[in-house]
Amino acid sequence: MKDRGFASMQFVIASALALLFFTALINVMVVQYARGAVRSALDQGARAGSLNGSVETCEERVDEVLSDLLGGEIGETRTFRCELAGPLIRAEGSVIVDSWTIFTSEFTIDLAAEATVEING
Repeated sequence: MKDRGFASMQFVIASALALLFFTALINVMVVQYARGAVRSALDQGARAGSLNGSVETCEERVDEVLSDLLGGEIGETRTFRCELAGPLIRAEGSVIVDSWTIFTSEFTIDLAAEATVEING
C-alpha cells in the first residue's frame, strides 16, 4: 500500500516536468515565428522603399506587415525604422517576446534588411 502513494508522487513530478518542457518548446516556436515575421516585414519594407528611395514607403510597408503578422503583447513591443545609407535603404526592427518559463529571460529579436535604391529616371 505504501508504494502506491510513492508512484503517484513520481507521476505528478514527471507530469510537471513534461508540462514545463512542452511550454518551453512552444515558447521557442513563438520566438521563431516572431523572428520570421520581423524578417519578412523588414525585407518587404526595404524592397518597397528601394523602388522610389522613400523612407516613408519603407516604414509604411514594415508597419503594415508587422500589424498583420504580430498582434497582442508581442506586437506592442515592436520598434522599427528605415533610413537611407548611400545607395541603400536600410530597415531595422526589433521585438521582445516574453519568456513563458522562469528559467529564461525575455527574448529580444533585433534584425535588419537592406536593398539597393533603384530610382528610374
